[in-house]
Amino acid sequence: MTIGTPVQLGTFGSTSSSSTAALTTTANSPLGATIVAMFSTNMVLTLSSVTDSAGNTYTVGPTIQSGAGATCAIAYCVNAKALGSGGTITGTWSAAATNRGVTAYSVTGIASVDVVGAGVFSASSVTSLSMSTGALAQANEVIFGALCVNTTAAGAAASGFTVGSYNATNDDIVPFWQIVSSTASVTFNPTWTNSHNAAANLVTFKGVPDTYDPRVRLAYLDF
Repeated sequence: MTIGTPVQLGTFGSTSSSSTAALTTTANSPLGATIVAMFSTNMVLTLSSVTDSAGNTYTVGPTIQSGAGATCAIAYCVNAKALGSGGTITGTWSAAATNRGVTAYSVTGIASVDVVGAGVFSASSVTSLSMSTGALAQANEVIFGALCVNTTAAGAAASGFTVGSYNATNDDIVPFWQIVSSTASVTFNPTWTNSHNAAANLVTFKGVPDTYDPRVRLAYLDF
């Protein structure tokens, strides 16, 4: 089964203090799709939980902290309930954060999660980070990457990845994705214009395998 093109469900960014960050969706996520939500803040905090207005249950991956003003986390729900445009996806941090960013994607054709990255970060000023998936479990997978740069991630890009919409304001979350057809390890190497400390992580998902049942053809030939 072909993995569908990921659909960005919206973005949210704020510089007011709160322990939650809520995204209002601007696109639909159909029944059975996988929802991938990415969060960022300028504080050294942990993403505690993620919920949405459809009642889906999210798995929260590791929170990656630069320790100096850039933190990001990825959460996901495989085989999710339908979440329509105008719904909400809410992340709760371990304490109030000044700058908060959220974005989310919906993607169809997913069977299960494969790799949840350990994450990379830099507490000093840099214009790039790099991490790899390691060998993938199968050839049909989609990779999502998340980047948080202290202050601004203007000019963000990553070789081989599509970059989604982001606000390019204080500590916003920058999303990336790539669909692959090989089990070879993939490098996620985001770059940006202004030198700052940063944090990044990735998660990969296995597509539903194409299956061939020879009994179907034999039944046809019997006629």
